[in-house]
Amino acid sequence: MSNATKYAYIIACIVLSILPFSLAWSQPPLAAGTFLVATDKIDEGMFKESVVLVLRHNAEMTIGVIVNKPSEMQLAKVFPDHGLPESDAKLYFGGPVNPMAVSAMSMTKRPHPSMAPLVDDIYWVPGLRALGHIVTQVKGEERVRAYMGVSSWKSGQLQAELAAGAWLVAPVEGDMVFSEQPATLWSQLYVRWSGRWL
Repeated sequence: MSNATKYAYIIACIVLSILPFSLAWSQPPLAAGTFLVATDKIDEGMFKESVVLVLRHNAEMTIGVIVNKPSEMQLAKVFPDHGLPESDAKLYFGGPVNPMAVSAMSMTKRPHPSMAPLVDDIYWVPGLRALGHIVTQVKGEERVRAYMGVSSWKSGQLQAELAAGAWLVAPVEGDMVFSEQPATLWSQLYVRWSGRWL
């Protein structure tokens, strides 16, 4: 191996070793349309190894839904009287607050005016009636996912948890919100944004 090749190899190893840390240093600001990724400081309860999509963030409160905790309940069977098409689509646990409240995430280029934009072509749609409407209108590559409950923090509460190292903030990519393997989403984001290996 030539000296030039050895130097190139050493430089590549150094870059790869510090890359996770450089990514961790460049976390985006907390805002609607970002992820909250639980760290290992949350070691029990619903938020353990959770990924929360932030729906709303202001001085008074922060609201989001957990996107990587599917239940075993099929959406159409939970709400048989709302005209939902039969499918294997699961209902997701969105959070411990208002556990009977239903909302949905939609990826579409044909948003209804009532949909709240988050990032790219992803929209938040609160309410069972709205969910029933958009599920029956899905076309092509459009996606819909339904949640029961939300995650919320009062003023200062989430900021204190962030300062304590309980959460990381990460940017959202649409394919992650609608991941077909939600069980692996937390580990992917944690390794990428914490600068640590599991």
